[in-house]
Amino acid sequence: NSQDEAYGITTDGSGNVYVTGYETRTDLSQAQNIWVRKYDTNGTVQWTQTYNKTIYYDSGHDIAVDNSGNVYVIGYETADGTQNENIWVRKYDTNGLALWTTTYNAPANSADYGNGIALDGSGNVYITGREYRSDLGQNGNILVRKYDTNGLLIWTTSYNSPTNAWDEGTDIKV
Repeated sequence: NSQDEAYGITTDGSGNVYVTGYETRTDLSQAQNIWVRKYDTNGTVQWTQTYNKTIYYDSGHDIAVDNSGNVYVIGYETADGTQNENIWVRKYDTNGLALWTTTYNAPANSADYGNGIALDGSGNVYITGREYRSDLGQNGNILVRKYDTNGLLIWTTSYNSPTNAWDEGTDIKV
């Protein structure tokens, strides 16, 4: 009986539907948890996964599915200590079992958000979002990263506008 929101939705080749966002769990003193759900073609729930880093705010923002039915989710987690929000990426198998998770915390330890995710034909994962770089006298920068199918970083790049304004990647396509 609290606020829940969906931010990302996709389908697979069989017509299954995948959704991510967050659920609020005040009954467990967890605030917002990343929420991922798979529905079949009739709208019947196949599985649901949640992720809670701390008692603060975690949220899924986008979702993608590969040809084998693996599910990839991007969002952010609120980290313990001095890191604030970190970009969060997780791969699930077709049954909802978590296969790997990777996070990114920019050196400024603040306000890093994952917003968009896409896959290429080889299973590589591309993400975009924002990294906060006050350590460089900048604000938010557009961040783009490429991971292999096992979640290992291949490359990363960022963009800061000439005025050091707030820049943010919100969607990505391959």
